[in-house]
Parts: sequence; C-alpha cells; structure tokens
Amino acid sequence: VLFRSVEYVWPSPDAQFLNLTDLRVDEKRPAKFTVRNIGKYDVKLKFQPRKKLAELMPPEWIKYAETLEAGKETEVEVCVLCDRALERRDEKLYLQVVEAASGVNVPTGPPPIRVEILARYNEVACTPPRGINFGALPIGEADPSKTTRTFTLHNCGDFEFDWEFYHVGGHVPPLEVK
Repeated sequence: VLFRSVEYVWPSPDAQFLNLTDLRVDEKRPAKFTVRNIGKYDVKLKFQPRKKLAELMPPEWIKYAETLEAGKETEVEVCVLCDRALERRDEKLYLQVVEAASGVNVPTGPPPIRVEILARYNEVACTPPRGINFGALPIGEADPSKTTRTFTLHNCGDFEFDWEFYHVGGHVPPLEVK
C-alpha cells in the first residue's frame, strides 16, 4: 500500500497555498507550483477543484503531466478568471493520486491545496468630480482662459492601466496632457 507518495513544492518557501489576491476582474491569471513524486512507484495525478472554485478555474485550465514517474516532478499551471469582483479565502483544489500500474487510489494523498482569490476593479478619481462646465461660449471663441479647464485624473486603485482622451467631433485640437 502506498502512503505518502507526492508533495507540493511552492515557488517560495513561505508560500504554502495558491495566492491569487492581486487579480483584476476579467483577467485570466496563471499560477504555478510543482508536484514531486517522492514514492517508489509511478503515479497518475488528477486535480479536481471544489464546485465553487470550478466556476473560476475549470479543470481544462489546469495543465500538468498526468503520469508522474517515481522521483520526478512536474510543473502545474492553473488559471483563474473572475467576471466580477469577489473575495474567496478558503477554496480547495484537490489532488487525487492513483498508483499507475495497479490503478489503486493512494489512500493518504496530499492535503487539498488552499486557494485564495481576490479579484478587484481598478479605481479612478477625477477632480473636479462633477464634470467640467465651460458655460456659454460664442462660436469661434479664442480666449484660452474661457476655453481651457484643468482637471486631475488619479489612479486610486492597485493596478496600472492605459487611458486616452478622444474627440468626438474630430476638428478639435489634441488635449494637452501633463
């Protein structure tokens, strides 16, 4: 009977779980770790996310070698995609280990992998906060003090992002961005 046959090897010594806490909404993010066969026999691996986790991490997004030879290791890549902001602290990813030659389930396989997910939208603040009003302007007004307004766009979130201004009419000169 096989007892302890595989172990997890994490990217850093202090990480003992899959940490996906810096995820943007609608961003497909991979995470990697290694599974090492420390037993005497070849084994087959099968990862199974718990039901709620399977919505964010379908089984086909978990990439790994299904058969793992004795003394060897394989890199596992999982991908997560959240379509809304959410926080999940105690999701589980299970690993079923089967002895390759006999097909017997390893009774004391590795513990489930804890998965933490925090998906957020980015936050942007615009000052002044309530729109920019030019008031009534005569057509062709050239006085810059009446046709220029200053505002600040501030990234209050955790993620960098690209942005741009565009003109609907097409005949307006480009905005000056400082």
